[in-house]
Amino acid sequence: MIKKITAETNAYGKEKIANKTVSRFSIWLEWYAVEEDMLAFLGFIINIGVIHLPYVKDYWSQQFVCRVPFFGEIFTRKRFLQIFCMLHLETVSTSDHSLRTRTQKMSNFLKYIDARFREHFIFGQNLSLDESVVGFKGKISFITYNPKKPTKWGIRVYVLADSATSYVCTFIPYHGKITTESLIKPDLPFTSRIVL
Repeated sequence: MIKKITAETNAYGKEKIANKTVSRFSIWLEWYAVEEDMLAFLGFIINIGVIHLPYVKDYWSQQFVCRVPFFGEIFTRKRFLQIFCMLHLETVSTSDHSLRTRTQKMSNFLKYIDARFREHFIFGQNLSLDESVVGFKGKISFITYNPKKPTKWGIRVYVLADSATSYVCTFIPYHGKITTESLIKPDLPFTSRIVL
């Protein structure tokens, strides 16, 4: 999967930069293909999730108060932003602008992760099915908002987890109407179909 993401990112970056007018001060002037740095980039993203700073630029700050040397030693800010802006999971047809096509960019990646969850863990007898919200404030048509939840804006995900360890056994992201169309037993209510 990482090889595929790397290849897709390189192809997307090459295509985008070929269509840009690059000024002499642009970060795209020094773009080069992503190779081994994809693993470092993913590790960087995981660490950003653990060490919260208010702004992305703060991860390269030299100020004593918020300096975290790890980030600056892994990537320059310019290289991180290059990979971050060109990160691409899958190329889909540009002629079809439907919701179904827009979710295809991430669907293979999600299916891959879901399959790995089941492959590497033997879950117990007691399972819990719950609705979870993954925090997200970007622009997508199936984003959910619930002011009473701790995570108010996000993507709804139905999760089957092991009750003893809280390990995620499988999940179904909610993409709106296309999620309900793909479930079995269309004569039953949506909540029953999610469980089945």
